[in-house]
Formats: sequence, structure tokens, C-alpha cells
Amino acid sequence: MLAEAQTGSYADFLAQARQRAAHEIEIETDLVARGRRPWGIYGTSTASMEVNTRRLLGMSYGDFFRERRSLGGKVYAMDVMGQGGFSGVDGEVAVTLVDFRTHEQREHDRRRNKLVLLGDVLDEKTWAPLDKIFDKKDDTDNPDVKQFIANLGDAQFPWFDLITCSPKNGWSVLKNGQWKKDPYALLTEGLLVNTMVRYLNPRQGVLSVEMSGTTPYGNWVRELNQTQGISANFYDNFVNITRTARVFGKLPQLA
Repeated sequence: MLAEAQTGSYADFLAQARQRAAHEIEIETDLVARGRRPWGIYGTSTASMEVNTRRLLGMSYGDFFRERRSLGGKVYAMDVMGQGGFSGVDGEVAVTLVDFRTHEQREHDRRRNKLVLLGDVLDEKTWAPLDKIFDKKDDTDNPDVKQFIANLGDAQFPWFDLITCSPKNGWSVLKNGQWKKDPYALLTEGLLVNTMVRYLNPRQGVLSVEMSGTTPYGNWVRELNQTQGISANFYDNFVNITRTARVFGKLPQLA
């Protein structure tokens, strides 16, 4: 879906956004080199997201994970366009454009069964390791992916009980000058949401995402609730989407 959408003038839009992202990365890398955070909330993405979405989830992340564990099986979470840092899970994945971790932090994360995937979230190649994990195909050059698969043992990977996405800086690179209701920016938001829903556990897995705020989300959420295998609620720019079935209908477009 991601590759098919990136044609024509939309491809040009994404190319410009990626140029802006590259510029932001240069700035962030320089800040890290000088011992500073690349941005104010760096390293706190899951904690800050929990504060804002607790009212939608109806409980803390810790209580949510305990409830999921009571259903049987292991519990997994993913943080998209963030650094992760969940507690009470058997494994987690963070998808980010740049890895600012130290060697010591990487070793600590490996011991905690935390996998960090580097790449553009609008590039199918970034998500490919997750498909290998689900299929338990360790034919990959990434040793961290191999280890994550090995840690599953004989169990089948159930996809993610919780996926969070709070791309403070990520949405900003989509804008060209002042924020405006750009149909391509909305398309980009929708494509990312579609991609993340694919990786939710079909037994009530939850996607908790902070949207860009460039359009009202009430009508979109109402349409989501009319979609087979999907339920949703929202507060301000925060949207929770729950996958309730293995097969789900086509998600509505943002407008």
C-alpha cells in the first residue's frame, strides 16, 4: 500500500518532506554530539503519550499489559517514530529514523528484548523485518532481528497488544511553511495509520496515535467505528483504534 501510493506529484511531496527530515536529523545529531537532547521530549515518548491517552484507554499502560497477560500468552508493544521504553512487556519494537543510543543502551535493550528498527516509516522496507518475525524467518542480516525471533522460542508472534505513535517532530517535516490542510499531508497520516493497524493483535490490540491536528477527527472516527473489525475513540488530537478481528475492512480516508 505504501509503495503503490507514492507516485506522481505525491512522490514529489514526499521527496521534499524527506529533505526537510534530513535537515532536522543534521540538527539533532549535532545536539546529541554536544551532549544535549535532540528535542525536548526525547526519550520520554511512551511516558508522555500515556499521560495524554490514559483517558482513552481507561487505564495505565501497566494495567493494560497486566490485563492482556491475564488472557494468556506473552505481551508485546511497539513505539513508532519514537524510542520505546515500555515496562511490563515480554518484548518491544521501536521504529525510528535515527538511533541515538549509546553502546551501553543498546546492550541493555537487547537484554530486555527490545528491537530498534531504523528507517522511513513510509518505506515498506522499514517494516519488512516485522513480517520476517511473524513468519519466523531468520534469513536476515540484522542480528537483532535474528535474536528477537530466537527469543520467541516455539511460540507464534501474536503481533502487538499496544502500538503508540506520537511523532511530534515527524508531522512537522510534512509542512512546507505554515501548517495548512494539505491533502497530501492527510494522505500521509492515513497511510501510516493503515500500516500500523496491520500489526495490531487481532484480539483487541490497540493503536494509540497522536495525530497532527490539521483537521477535525470526529467524522473520521465515526467512520472507523462503522468499519468491520475496527473500533475507535478520540480526544482532541489523540485517537485510539482497536482491532477486533483478524480480517478488517478498508479504513476511511482522512479529509
